[in-house]
Amino acid sequence: MKYDHPVLRATSSSSTTWYVTVFMLASLCIQLSLFRIGDSRVNYPLTIIGYLLLFPYAVFNIAKMKSRVSTTLATSFFVYASFCFASALWSTDKSASISNASLLFACLLISIGGARYDPVQTRVIFVRICLAVMALSWVSLVVAPGYALQEKGFWRLRGIMSHEFELGYLAGSSMLLSFAGLAREMSRGTQERRLMLTLVFLFSAATLLATQTRTLLVYAALCAALIMVSYTRGKIRIFSIFSLVILTSIVAISVGYLEDTFSRGESDASLSGRTLIWARTIAEAESRPLLGHGYSSFISPIYDYIWTGNYRPPHAHNTWVMSYFEVGIVGAILVSIYLLSQIFVLRRTKQGFDGLSPTFYVALFCTMTGMTSLIFGGKLSPMMAIILILTFQEYNTTKRSFREDKG
Repeated sequence: MKYDHPVLRATSSSSTTWYVTVFMLASLCIQLSLFRIGDSRVNYPLTIIGYLLLFPYAVFNIAKMKSRVSTTLATSFFVYASFCFASALWSTDKSASISNASLLFACLLISIGGARYDPVQTRVIFVRICLAVMALSWVSLVVAPGYALQEKGFWRLRGIMSHEFELGYLAGSSMLLSFAGLAREMSRGTQERRLMLTLVFLFSAATLLATQTRTLLVYAALCAALIMVSYTRGKIRIFSIFSLVILTSIVAISVGYLEDTFSRGESDASLSGRTLIWARTIAEAESRPLLGHGYSSFISPIYDYIWTGNYRPPHAHNTWVMSYFEVGIVGAILVSIYLLSQIFVLRRTKQGFDGLSPTFYVALFCTMTGMTSLIFGGKLSPMMAIILILTFQEYNTTKRSFREDKG
């Protein structure tokens, strides 16, 4: 089986294009900075509409499916989503638990329905959507700086996203995908798309820097170093390994300095107040350690008493702390199994590279962010949905490639 360039390739299948585009845009609506109707956000209704449009096509694809689906990933995600749904039985916010867990099931169904499509095209579409979001974010900075900046006593670009971290996830993922393409070009000594890939990489990196999400920058840098080690050979690979060792050593030695650097004075604790949030969240979670307070219950006004001052965090800024609070030890174990299954599946995929599929590094990056922010473990997020459908596609394509090679 032949594979074209992993990032900037003209799409060849209209069915892939519209299905994946609608799915990504619908998922992205969850975290776009959109208007309200009264006290209600329009984000989730738009996501639901997009998913409903895809629902019959997903069911049709599954019914006619000749592709292979990773039962490990599908089962682990389904069990996790089922437990989140079941938590409505003891949740302090039953309607939120049911509605948000239902979105997890919908995302799983549509992702499996999209497993038959080409992951290379999906990555192309994703990068293009990222570029569009980043471009609109910079435009909004010029047109409406009060809207585009996150005001916390310092300059942080959030653009058209609801939070600077949401823009940072997209910028970091786009940066890694374009960097994977550059590493491949360097390894093979080709110049075909190096200029375009360089521009995409620089634009993505500049946007990530503008968000001032420093932890994301560290995770992205580590993943970029791993890409260089995986995709390059000879002297470049030796240099990459050396750089990775140096970077890891600097991070390990400078933990105290980095902690002070990441602290911006937003509260009385380090890591921008995260340690304080973790401590208070864990303390409250200990009242229901096994099953938690219920999926999507963290933001419930019932728990406002935990927080003093003017800052009320929307989530726990950590995948496992958030899971511990909402779905207890059981849920934290289940989300860990799901994340490990996802990484394990991607670890076995190769898409025309000497190393792993670029999707592996995006998934690794997003999983690492769970140490200081939240993509997995809370409500459905755009990157959670995008990585899920890509993982199913990568698995199916790899299995089909092996089958054709044997045939």
